[in-house]
Amino acid sequence: MSSIKLKAYLWVAPAAAAIFAFTLLPLAAAFWASLHRRMPTFGINDWVGLGNYLHLAGNPRFLQSLATTLYFNAVSVTLELLVGLIIALFLWQDFRGHAWVLGLSLMPWIIPTPVSAK
Repeated sequence: MSSIKLKAYLWVAPAAAAIFAFTLLPLAAAFWASLHRRMPTFGINDWVGLGNYLHLAGNPRFLQSLATTLYFNAVSVTLELLVGLIIALFLWQDFRGHAWVLGLSLMPWIIPTPVSAK
């Protein structure tokens, strides 16, 4: 392995380790936990495999909530995209007071949330 490739791997290693530690390990732990039926208060820790997922697939309340969530996400993302595009096109135009409107539209981003929440 060349020295340049080794340096590249060493630069990427901290980010890869952080992604592994804070994303992949918790996902793997959550998936492993989903394959068990656990009630620590009663000392129950049974292996159920995919039984939890099969139970959810046949549960009408879960399927209804999944459909509602997917519908909400589709509608909200579409509306946010359209409204954002309309506002961006409006701010792209040159009109009197353009700099003021543009500056005011950036205020929520400029002022941190803890400061504005008080």
